[in-house]
Amino acid sequence: MRVALKAMIEKIKAAAPSAKIVFVTYPREVPAGTNCPALGFTNSAAAVVRSIGQTLENAFLQVVKPLGVIFVDPYAVPGDHTVCAPPSQQWTAGAKYQFGVTGFAYHPTALGHQVMAQMIIKALG
Repeated sequence: MRVALKAMIEKIKAAAPSAKIVFVTYPREVPAGTNCPALGFTNSAAAVVRSIGQTLENAFLQVVKPLGVIFVDPYAVPGDHTVCAPPSQQWTAGAKYQFGVTGFAYHPTALGHQVMAQMIIKALG
C-alpha cells in the first residue's frame, strides 16, 4: 500500500504539476484505549480496528505527508469524535446508523463531513 500510494501521488503530480493535491486521512473510528456498545465490537475486535486505524495513520504520515501535498488529518484531532462520544461530537457512526442523519455504519456522520470540509477549506487557505 505504501509503495502504491506514493506512486499514485507521484503520477498525479507528473500529470498535473500545477494541481493542488489534498490528502485527507480517515477519522478515528475507535477511541484510544476504550470500546463502547455503539461500536458493536468485542474488546478484541475494537483493539484490531484501532490498530488498523493507527497503522493507516502512520503510513499516511510517513508516505504522504513528506510528498508536499496538502495534508488534512482528522485522525489526529484531539478528543473523542467517534460514536462513543456525545452525539454533538460524533464524527463517525457506529454499527447502527440512521440514513441521512448519521450516514452509513463506520463512516463519517453529517457532522464529520462538515468538520472535515472545514478542515480542507482551512488547509487550502
